[in-house]
Amino acid sequence: MYISVDGFGGDNAPNEICEGVALALKEKSGFNVYLVGDENKLAPIVANLDCDKSRIEIVHAPQVITMDDHPATAMREKPDSSMAVAFDLVKEGKATAVLTAGNSGALLSGGIFKIKRIKGVVRPALAPFMPCFGIPGKSRTLILDAGANADCKPEYLLQFAFMASEYLRVVFGIKNPSIGLINIGTEETKGNELCKRVYEMLKDSDLNFVGNVEARDIASCKADILVTDGFTGNVVIKFMEGMAQTLLSEMKAAFMSSTVSKIGAALAKNQIMQLKNKVDYEELGAGILLGVSGGVFKCHGSSGRRSIKNGLLQAVKFSQDDVIGVIKENMKEIG
Repeated sequence: MYISVDGFGGDNAPNEICEGVALALKEKSGFNVYLVGDENKLAPIVANLDCDKSRIEIVHAPQVITMDDHPATAMREKPDSSMAVAFDLVKEGKATAVLTAGNSGALLSGGIFKIKRIKGVVRPALAPFMPCFGIPGKSRTLILDAGANADCKPEYLLQFAFMASEYLRVVFGIKNPSIGLINIGTEETKGNELCKRVYEMLKDSDLNFVGNVEARDIASCKADILVTDGFTGNVVIKFMEGMAQTLLSEMKAAFMSSTVSKIGAALAKNQIMQLKNKVDYEELGAGILLGVSGGVFKCHGSSGRRSIKNGLLQAVKFSQDDVIGVIKENMKEIG
């Protein structure tokens, strides 16, 4: 089994991408990696990696899709880019999944037009994890759509919920994932027409729908899956990320402000590190583009090696458990 990795996607490529690949290879056996990018730059880095380098195959791709490239045309205008070639490996059946920290818009384009949608899926959805708090042993919630579809119809969100439920059930072993609908109130009659219609559809489905979730409860582990349109989801995920970074920065400043606070920080070091790890996006790994006929995983643009490692291991588990096959087999249930 091969996973294709975009060696030049993201702010910290290619060094951190390569180091992340090495960490994943050391942690888990049973898969190999196509590392895609400029061979002249990747080869010396790979030569110095601390892992079984026979499991890495460099695939030459001299071009790079940057964050400034237009997402709708980048794949077409740069067919020899590391991201385009990484997607082609999945399209051609040589790899089961692709991982990149590059341009999100280009990733969506590649997923839809290169790998193609699963038959019956109206729109794919971007589904990252975000940290949540309040229930012991539960540390993250899957949110979708996080930006693939700014404008949605009710049937899109129903399919999002179905695909996310299968993903968590098969890959993460959650037997009956709970699903919440992001809304402006918990009452059934609250929200715009989209939310009202989706509420009825989810309530009438066989999914484990637990009702509306207000913004103040998003981080409180109210549901395993939070469903919303891509515009709202993108705002939520970026707000949560920014708030986490701001709070950690403010906490650090507060703890360093006096001798007494420094002593307090030293005494609470373990608890502080646990909190830091819980809100660290690198620990959450990669978001997945659900609804396309191959594994498409997206790490944060500024990801380091830990994020790449975690995202790569997600892609491996996804491939081993044949989530695509499960979704295809059961798609007829929701039309």
